[in-house]
Amino acid sequence: MTVQADARPIQSISRDILRRMVSIAALFVVLVSVVQSWVQYRSEIERVDALVATLAGSHVPLLTVALWDIEPVVARRQVAMIAAHPEIASARLTTMIGMTFRTGAGRAGDGADFAAAIPHPRGGEEPLGELSVSYNWQQIRQNILVSVAMATAKLALFILFICVLVYRVIVARLKKPLRQIARYSLRLSPDRDNPPLRIQRPERPWRDEIDLMSEGFDTLRETIARYRSERDRAMAALAMERDQLEQRVLARTAELEEHRRELIRLTRTDPLTGLANRRYFDDAKRLEERRARRQGTPISLVMIDVDHFKAYNDRYGHAAGDRCLVRLAQLMREHCRRAGELAVRLGGEEFALLLPGQGRLAAIELAQKLRQSLYEVNLLHEGSPIGRVSVSIGCATWEPGCDLPLDDKLFDRLLSLADRRLYQAKHHGRNRVVAEDRDSLGVPW
Repeated sequence: MTVQADARPIQSISRDILRRMVSIAALFVVLVSVVQSWVQYRSEIERVDALVATLAGSHVPLLTVALWDIEPVVARRQVAMIAAHPEIASARLTTMIGMTFRTGAGRAGDGADFAAAIPHPRGGEEPLGELSVSYNWQQIRQNILVSVAMATAKLALFILFICVLVYRVIVARLKKPLRQIARYSLRLSPDRDNPPLRIQRPERPWRDEIDLMSEGFDTLRETIARYRSERDRAMAALAMERDQLEQRVLARTAELEEHRRELIRLTRTDPLTGLANRRYFDDAKRLEERRARRQGTPISLVMIDVDHFKAYNDRYGHAAGDRCLVRLAQLMREHCRRAGELAVRLGGEEFALLLPGQGRLAAIELAQKLRQSLYEVNLLHEGSPIGRVSVSIGCATWEPGCDLPLDDKLFDRLLSLADRRLYQAKHHGRNRVVAEDRDSLGVPW
């Protein structure tokens, strides 16, 4: 057998590993950057809050003195000093007497990020005013971005260094040995002596997967050598066998003749039910037809068909259908005990009884007993109107004095007549025996 070459392109495993490492590293850097951004954001907000709290703690007492002494210049200077910090966009001081001091580009006051009351110098009385501060979010974001960018750059450089280092190790420890193994595997052949695999690697006090692979190729090489030896021995044995072929053929011919006789017997029997099959039936009907013409004895043919059998198979499965047919075959054997009577499976759910020497009434009686026996077995069939498995039967008989001519077409006429009456039984309700042509079959026969 010829193995078709793989048409897929060859790709270096080290490059694939490096590409995967870089992809994972990039994803890791992105995830770390996201986490770092969140951490840096929280840290920067806490720093700005602490800064503003410190400023408020140092400037509020001065503002209290300035407002109590009504020194607007001093108050404005204190507000300007607070707003001078880059993290603060604007600051506003509002007094209880309606004076407002605002410094910065923002709109401190409504929606301010920080607010502090200017307490009364005597304490307990109404505050002298309120200090509102708005953060410079642009400056805060810039600080966060700078910190995250620096941390990310450091991490990326570190990971890049690790990737390059790992790649160099892979090339030295994995790629080069794999290339040697690949070249060796291409040279392996069952038609010649293959040298052992030798991989150029530094000496180590341990074994790894490359060593195991090398040992596996040595085992393969030894197996190929044994195969060549066994093949040569087999070829020699085959040459010897050719010399003894004639004797073996004669022995096998005798054995095959015995099997042929057994197969002839098996071809006369239906493998499922054990009844006679159609081939045996064809041989038997020709024999009985000649006997009837020679002796003038009656002969009857009974055609049997299982009602709604396809629905039975569909509902219960083919295994259950086979068991149903086997049970019907058992009943047919029980009712065909006279010499010459033959129970036949024609195919599928179609059966027949060949009754030489049996007249019309005897055939009808046997058919009715068979139908009633199956009915009383009560094989469940929910797909049937009567709820159980039943059969429809058509009977045809030749006996002296009947209208059928006694010639070499007798059995064809009996088959046609029994088949027509079988379908009359189907048409008029099933589970019945029809032994004569009628326009209406209100009774089973």
